[in-house]
Amino acid sequence: MRTIILYVKSLDHLIEYRPLFLRSVVYAILISHGVREYCRMVSFIAEKKSSIVVLGSRVKRVYPDEQSLQGIFNKIVKHLRITPPKGRKVHPGIFIRKGDFKTLLKECKSSVNTYIEEGSMSTIPKLGRSFTAVIPFIYSFTSSEKNMLRRYGYKPLKINLNRFYPDQIVVILNFIGDITW
Repeated sequence: MRTIILYVKSLDHLIEYRPLFLRSVVYAILISHGVREYCRMVSFIAEKKSSIVVLGSRVKRVYPDEQSLQGIFNKIVKHLRITPPKGRKVHPGIFIRKGDFKTLLKECKSSVNTYIEEGSMSTIPKLGRSFTAVIPFIYSFTSSEKNMLRRYGYKPLKINLNRFYPDQIVVILNFIGDITW
């Protein structure tokens, strides 16, 4: 299974950059006029210790425009503001889960595990159909976050974070995964 993990620092950060988040969801699970059933996107909200899970194999009524996701996004925010957030189904194929980042990294491991780091890509990596990629949402990982990712077997993939937004990185990763499949 192809897994894209967005690491978001806080719920306020997610709300502030809502269009980027919505485009990331669309680009992660939709292709042309269909759904990438072999993909899932997980957005980990560090402040809430919760994840938003979007399963391509189960999602329904999601269209390539961000406006169709706006109502779903509002439901997600409402459920995440509940203290403490409870794990629940928000929409067909979209769930909120409790849990820390370490557990998420262990559960989402696949044959190729990578995280996005600041730098320039020298060669195109072979990702294939099944990979897990962790993307920082509008910032670079701290050294302690990088150390944790390395400890769990994730290797750095250097992409210039100043030039690309998270939704564009999702497109790049899906493209690389598709051509090396």
